[in-house]
Parts: sequence; structure tokens; C-alpha cells
Amino acid sequence: MSAAFEVIDGTPNYNLYVGGQWIRSSRNEVTESRNPATGELFAKVQQAGAAETEQAISAAHGAYKAWAATPVSAREAVFFRAADVLAAKTNEIVDVLIQESVGDHAAVLAHIAIREDVVLGKRRLSPPRRRAARRRLRPS
Repeated sequence: MSAAFEVIDGTPNYNLYVGGQWIRSSRNEVTESRNPATGELFAKVQQAGAAETEQAISAAHGAYKAWAATPVSAREAVFFRAADVLAAKTNEIVDVLIQESVGDHAAVLAHIAIREDVVLGKRRLSPPRRRAARRRLRPS
């Protein structure tokens, strides 16, 4: 599978990105993401099972070895490129985040600017924000 998502019945169905490839979960289960203001279905997201989790962990270990062997200047270039992509896609990201979370335009732009600064090393998240971000990333 090579696509990040496919549109089924008018709804984007997002796949998992593991080891440099877009894949479907062997569980074949999805979580619905709904617009909190309207209840409208926004997207469906594949849910990883044990097999995909193990595959992702193995891929991460392999990627870490290659990343650690990469010169610092090359690693830095990756982060600058990521920041450039984030900046170039800001309007698209803002639109998606507003649809998904019903945030207002200014708040979402500020959120993206903070993340861009973090990627560029211009700022670090404060400990409370780091804790909040980790809580959001923990599985339920």
C-alpha cells in the first residue's frame, strides 16, 4: 500500500505509517474522528494492533541506529526541511485542525508557530506543556 489515505464513501480513511510504508492494520479496526461542533464524520483512522506495534518498534530501533550515525549537520538539515514543509503547508494544516477541533484561526496559527519554533530549536516546550503533550500521546 502506498497511500497515506484513501477516500471511501466520501470519507478519508487514514492508514498507518510504519517502517517507511503506509500499511493497513491487521486488526482492520478504525476510529472515527468527528467534528466536535457538528458531529460530522471527519475521517477514519486505522488502529494499530500488536503486530503493527512490534513492527513500528523494530523499525524505530533500526532507524535510530542510522540516525545516530548521521552527521549532526545532516540531522540539522532534516529539521530545517521539516520546518520549511510545516511553514509551506500552514494554511492547509490550519484548515484541517479547525475542522477537526473547532479551534479558531488565530489559536491554531499560534499552535503551529510554537511547534515550528520547537522543530527549529528556537524554543522548548515548558514542562507543563511537555507533560500535556505526552498525555495526549498516551494510548487510552
